[in-house]
Amino acid sequence: MAIICDNFESYSVGPVSPQATWWLPWDGNEASSVSGEVSTDFASQGAQSMKIIQDDDQLLLLGNKNAGRYSLKWKQYVPAGKAAHINVQTDQDNPGASTANYSAQIYFRTDGTTNFNIPLPATESTYPQGEWFQLEFVFDLDNNLLKVFLNGGLLRTYVYTQQLGAVDFYGADATYTFYVDEVEFVELPALVYDPDECATAVDLTLYFGQTPGVAQTTGLFDNTDASGDVFGPYPACFEENDGGSGTDTTDASLWFTFTGDGANYHIETVPCNATNYIGTGQNRPGDSQMAIYTGECGVGTLVVEYCNDNLYSNGMPDWRSGVDIQTTSGTNYTMLIDGFRDFPGTFINIAKGEFCIEITREAMFNCSNAQMGTYTVDNSGVVCWGTNLNALITLDEDSYVIPQNGPVNGMAWALTSAPVPADTWPPSLGASYFGSTGYLQTPFAVGLNNNGSFPVGTYYITPVIVGGAVDINPANTILNLAETDPTNGCFFVGESYAITLLPVLDEIQAVGDVTNETVPPGNNGAIDLTIEGGYPGFLQDPGLYIITWSNGATSNPVTDLAGGDYGVTISDPTGCVDDFVTTITVGTISGTGDPASVKQLTVSPNPAVDQVHLNLVLETASEVRLEIANVQGQLLQTIHAGKVTGLSQTINLANYASGTYFLRVVIGGETAVRGIQVQR
Repeated sequence: MAIICDNFESYSVGPVSPQATWWLPWDGNEASSVSGEVSTDFASQGAQSMKIIQDDDQLLLLGNKNAGRYSLKWKQYVPAGKAAHINVQTDQDNPGASTANYSAQIYFRTDGTTNFNIPLPATESTYPQGEWFQLEFVFDLDNNLLKVFLNGGLLRTYVYTQQLGAVDFYGADATYTFYVDEVEFVELPALVYDPDECATAVDLTLYFGQTPGVAQTTGLFDNTDASGDVFGPYPACFEENDGGSGTDTTDASLWFTFTGDGANYHIETVPCNATNYIGTGQNRPGDSQMAIYTGECGVGTLVVEYCNDNLYSNGMPDWRSGVDIQTTSGTNYTMLIDGFRDFPGTFINIAKGEFCIEITREAMFNCSNAQMGTYTVDNSGVVCWGTNLNALITLDEDSYVIPQNGPVNGMAWALTSAPVPADTWPPSLGASYFGSTGYLQTPFAVGLNNNGSFPVGTYYITPVIVGGAVDINPANTILNLAETDPTNGCFFVGESYAITLLPVLDEIQAVGDVTNETVPPGNNGAIDLTIEGGYPGFLQDPGLYIITWSNGATSNPVTDLAGGDYGVTISDPTGCVDDFVTTITVGTISGTGDPASVKQLTVSPNPAVDQVHLNLVLETASEVRLEIANVQGQLLQTIHAGKVTGLSQTINLANYASGTYFLRVVIGGETAVRGIQVQR
């Protein structure tokens, strides 16, 4: 039965509230500026939708329902980099009167994650930005349950005991822009649970989430007329005799379902007030078998997670089944309870009769049990561009003990610009505190994508464990411990570790200034590298490059070299850019030293490409001749300079192949020699 069907197509562009009785601004004034707007920006159907921006606070009135089953769904669009916020109000006539008036609340963050933080504990998920997606709330007010779906996937299930008043679409600040379309509010038929069929299993979620250590016992169930309805793999732990047929079967099976909340539970069948306890008529009292699955009923994908044939192997006090299960928050579980079957001769006994199910939440760790664990961070905390911090973190998960007391508990990570001192609540650091992750009940490595969403630089990450906290600012996942129970509240702060988010780094480049070997005396060549790029280049600290020469040297410059080829590999200490690899040649020069008349003789550049420049200064004027020869001693070029006291001469090498050459400077009857390396 449809109550509201709204696609905004019949509306005029402008405020939505005056155009239908089910739309009303938060302040109750139809002409209020906080009304959402009918927009043509985006639409999932037709050409129009409702747009919510900063300060908009638009209610969808649902009629203050107290009984029945309802499906409320709509299409939602959040542009990339924007945020959205919706909450369910219990009283449409008095929204926001108290925090108790909020019965559900979801934040859709700018990074594509969700924070479902009412009711606590908060749960995290993701949603698709830049495309339409569907949210659906199924309210079962008769059975006190709420299930929330995102694009058909279960987002959360929990006990819902409140009235259904309204939904609030809110734009908290300038980052909030989202669109709503195809709103449907429908009354559903009453739900009939049939435990004989997996698809209509009895929902036991109400018995979960109760006081730890206090057993919750269902009413009586009777499998006398039940069938053997089974989907998925047969539970291999069932020990019943198949009579040699080779076929495992289930008989007289009943089905149940529940949604996990992250806590640990003990579940078993019990006699409670049964007058026909299961198996008693077959001389095996209490003889049930239990298997708990994940997956959906009837689609052949159920996977056995927990299985038990006999909780007490000696049959004392009876042959009941039971399991201990660590639930995952938001996961839907299906539970099979079956009557044991045996084959004594040709007579088949199937355990039938009544039983109850007892569900006990295991005692939680409290603050006195809590322990801050240890972790390590690889790569000295340097996070390369395009990678995630969590890939560098290794936790010793067994070293963490997280308390479970209070409305909010768990582990989170704080991000600061300075180390967090011991016993200091990170938000108290003021401007140096940038925020925290959400709190989870299991240890986890903090994720931080280095993709430009956070400025490059050095920060500190610090693990925090809390118990007994109250979340008064869920948009920022900041827990205010001043609101904590003074007896049971606690927090623990671990060691702060420096992390560095790097920008995109230039590739490593290097050139070598070569000093050729002169023989004699020999082994006096050298290579001096000039290196750019990578993390050392970003820091302007060339001493951080990792240099490896083919002769085993690791220095720059490398000296005492004989003539020959030298390979070099230059690495970035962070591994964020590729290695630079090249080969540099050191030539060999033969000579006996310069004549005494030479005051100065230089040749540059060396190595050379197309030409070199000679600069010569003599004590007295002399006849000077320049000769270029190859390593075989063949004369390739001669330049007569005449009688001079100094000479500045450019020598053309454009026609010379790469290799080693000798420049002989003949001064009167004496000769000075310089080696020239041509590199192309």
